[in-house]
Amino acid sequence: MAILNFGFTKILVEKKGKLSKQINIKSGMNITDVAESEMIDATKQKAFLIKFAFETNYEPKLGNINLEGELLYLLDAETAKTVSDSWKKNKSLPKDIALKVFNKILHNCNVEALILSREINLPSPIQLPKVKSAPVQEKAPAKK
Repeated sequence: MAILNFGFTKILVEKKGKLSKQINIKSGMNITDVAESEMIDATKQKAFLIKFAFETNYEPKLGNINLEGELLYLLDAETAKTVSDSWKKNKSLPKDIALKVFNKILHNCNVEALILSREINLPSPIQLPKVKSAPVQEKAPAKK
């Protein structure tokens, strides 16, 4: 089981207003479609094309970043049947596969959103690490 390919099909970045003191940044994603792919024609393995949407909104009405894309996921035939049945019945993926797919989407989309936010001068959509100076400690006098 592996992710073979990942790509964006839509990238929309929009800055609507001016920066304010209080900005709320909310991100979300969802799987929009799962379909068996004909790209790989094998009897023991099946490929699924998984389409997704990722959105980051800056409030109050400051801007938004919308990303859509797809990834190709390769599965053995038995697991492929489970995935297909789960999607048709519940519009969801099995937990172990969903975890891998969501992590890949989050990783790639957060990096892309970070780059795009910089390009149009929006705050970073993810919390970046900061270096802080350690407080200076006074040395205790030596005991005799």
